[in-house]
Amino acid sequence: ANILTSGTSSLAAAFGQSGGDGDDSLTASGDAAVNATAASTGSSLSLTLTGANIGDMSNTATASAIGLDGGSGNDGLFAAGSVAASATATANASSIGIGFTGATIADISNSGLASATALAGGDGNDSIISDKRATATARSSSDIDTVTVQLTGAGTATLGSSTLASAIGIDGGAGDDIIRARDNRATANASLTGDSYGITAVGAAGQE
Repeated sequence: ANILTSGTSSLAAAFGQSGGDGDDSLTASGDAAVNATAASTGSSLSLTLTGANIGDMSNTATASAIGLDGGSGNDGLFAAGSVAASATATANASSIGIGFTGATIADISNSGLASATALAGGDGNDSIISDKRATATARSSSDIDTVTVQLTGAGTATLGSSTLASAIGIDGGAGDDIIRARDNRATANASLTGDSYGITAVGAAGQE
């Protein structure tokens, strides 16, 4: 029996101010800017496994940025200056060839996830006031290239590329919230590319 874990992952998280649990009061008297960047690359991997196989060769990049984060509880957030949150996630996978013989479960997916929020109240009854510009920018990209998987026998393989970008200027979250904003902007961009990848299945095998 073979259990293979050769996946790659990258995680970046940035907070200007974070209240966490409880009732918090967060004040930013000047400008606040936070940036999170994550990049993950998987390349030049060639394997052949025989027997009962579980393989994780997934590649994931995750970036999250929050300017002011109240967290759970009844929070008060006040930003006198501008607040900018930026998150960038890049995942690349290339030149990967894998052969499985026997009962196999394989994950060779590639994903980039980016989320940015300028002001987040979180759960609870929050008051959020932004006197100047609140900006959230999220960029995510996923590129998978020249990946080949061959399954012989009973097997399931996940081979694909996904990307998600989420940007929120001001997010009250759950609860009864009061939000006052002068200038609120959010931009999200997700790009996805894939070339020359596929699965060859022989026997009782499936693919996603």
